[in-house]
Parts: sequence; C-alpha cells; structure tokens
Amino acid sequence: DLLPLLSSPTCSSFNLRYMEPVQANAYVHRWSLTIQRELGSDWVVSAGYTGSRGLHLLGQHLSNMVRWDGFPNQPTGRKHFTGVDPDGSGPLTAQPLINPNFGEVRTQNSAGNSFFSGLAVGVQKRMSRGLQMQIAYNFSKSTDQGSGVTSGGDELPDGQRGIYYWDIHLKKQLSGFDIRNTFTMNFSYDLPTQNLTGPAGAVLGGWQVSGILTLTDGYPLSIFDSSTVQDAWMGESENLRVNLIPGADNNPVLGGPDKYFDTSSFVPSTCQGTRICAPGDPDYQPGYFGTLGGGTLIAPGTATLDFSLRKNFNVAEGQRVQFQADFFNLFNRSNFASPVQTIFNDNIPAPDAGRITSTRDAARSRQIQLGLRYTF
Repeated sequence: DLLPLLSSPTCSSFNLRYMEPVQANAYVHRWSLTIQRELGSDWVVSAGYTGSRGLHLLGQHLSNMVRWDGFPNQPTGRKHFTGVDPDGSGPLTAQPLINPNFGEVRTQNSAGNSFFSGLAVGVQKRMSRGLQMQIAYNFSKSTDQGSGVTSGGDELPDGQRGIYYWDIHLKKQLSGFDIRNTFTMNFSYDLPTQNLTGPAGAVLGGWQVSGILTLTDGYPLSIFDSSTVQDAWMGESENLRVNLIPGADNNPVLGGPDKYFDTSSFVPSTCQGTRICAPGDPDYQPGYFGTLGGGTLIAPGTATLDFSLRKNFNVAEGQRVQFQADFFNLFNRSNFASPVQTIFNDNIPAPDAGRITSTRDAARSRQIQLGLRYTF
C-alpha cells in the first residue's frame, strides 16, 4: 500500500518512473516509389524515393520540474525557472516542484513524432566474364522527437531521455540514427586464369577476389552542459544543451581526434552573452534552456574496405581444397567514435571537451583472417 508512504513528510525524496495511463497508439505512414531499368543483358539500374511519418511515438522525459514563471500556464518560449537569485549569491528560494509529493519523475508518454525522406540509387551487374558487382547510394534525412526510450538500452550515440516533457517541440532534431550519405559497393571477380592447366594452373589458376567498400557520413550528436546551478533552478538538467554564440556555426567541426570541434562556439547555458560568465556578471542568467539545437554536431564518418582472396585446389573428382584470406579494414583507416560531448562543468570548460578517445567498434583496425577448407 503506497498511501502511507505518499503521505509521509519524506515523500518528496521518493522517485517515480511510470507510463502515462492514457497512451495513443503509435502508427507510421509510409510511401515509396521505385523505378528499375535493365540495360543490356548484364546491368540493372534503379532509383527510388521513400518517405515516412510516425506519430505518437514512445519517449521518456523528466516531467517533475521546478515551476516556471507564469505556472501553470504552458511555457511559451521563456524558459526562466525561479530558483536561486540571478547573481548566484543569494539563498536558494526555489519554487516547489510541479508535484511536490515526489522527487524525480521519469515519464514515458506517446508524444513523439518522426519524419523521414530518402533517395536510393542502385546499380547491379550480374555475373558475366567472372565479374559480379552491386553499387548502392543513399541520401536521406530523418528527424524526430526521440529515437528511443532509454539512454543506454537503445544503443544510440545520444541519450534519449531529458528535460523537454513540457516543451516537446524543443526536442525535435536529427534522429540518432540519421546518416545523410551512404555509399556501398561489393564485387566478386574470378581472375582470367581459371582455365590454365599444368604447373601454371596449379600456381595461377583458381584465384578469386572479392570486397566490400563502405563510405558513410557521421551520425548527429548534441553538445551538453553540466550545471548544479541549473539543477537547482529547474529541478533537473539532464541532457541540458549549451548556448550557441550568436553568429557561430552549430556544427564547427575541425577534424582530428585531439579537438574534433571548436568548443569556442559555445558558452554555458547560464551565460546569455558571448563569453563564459560568472555569478555577478550581467549575462549570468541561470534558469533557461540552452539555445543550441539537438543533434547539430555531425560525428566523424567511416570508410572501410573489406577484401578477400581465395584459391581453389582441385584434389580429385568431387574433392577440393580452398584457401581463403580475409582482410577487414584493409587500409587500416582510423574510424573515430564520438568526441566528448559535455564541454562545461559548472561554467568551467571541461579539459577533454571535443576530444575523441576511441574508434568505432564496428570499424576497428585492420584484422586478417586465414582459413583452409576441404570439400568432398
């Protein structure tokens, strides 16, 4: 029975996770058009457009915020919560939480939307003269108000929950899985020495090469601020974005792992000017959401070539030995992972802000695999 607990004086520290009891059913509209054309006897080309619109998608948000100016009227753009004094020197005069009977409340609701448009172009060559090949290029854009429900379980680069329950329109951004450009090519080729006999056939005959080339743009990332002052003003500041300096680029990529993006384009969310401020400065105004949009920074892309080399040795009728060498990431290209995204800690620049410390798990350094198979 929760009633005695909820009526106790310590209930304000009681955290809650729940799903809104009235949920709208999620649904998605999809449409597509594909044109395909055969060229000669070996080639096929195709082009297609695909679009979709998702409604009432499930998301998770921190909903029990500190009451804002004008509460209970719906926020209309002014994100000024009443907490500590503006100069940071006064006592904590926080307004009560929206529901003072609880502390942190994580709400799952069906308020999300998604939008997708994509162009796909493909070329296919059927096997002839020892060669078969496929080429695919995709250009697409996907936006939503949350690509998943949890911060870790969806395996997305950005955490999916946050503080925009009452301001869901501010959560619209590029989807966590949005990849603008993708190019792939795979091929298999029997070298023109298959019919050699004798010693030349034993050495040069039976060779086959194949490979997969993948080139992709990076995925979108958000740039965050960590602030105990904002926690006091808002009640929570999880996944709070920084402020973009007026006129600065919201995707200031420099490249390279030591400083992947220009952190000087941003200031903490408590600073309304063009510099990092401190309590007492005129532009020090905690209580506002950061002005930077979500998912504006594009992570490093990937480029990999996986290559295979095979040779068949005919031992006897119906018997064959195959040697195979596989090279993953043949050219040993460094495909970097996400940079450090939280660039301010209580108005102090993080020492590792913008730095990349790892590579992509799915595109690691070159690996070589050797195999031998006997078929009978």
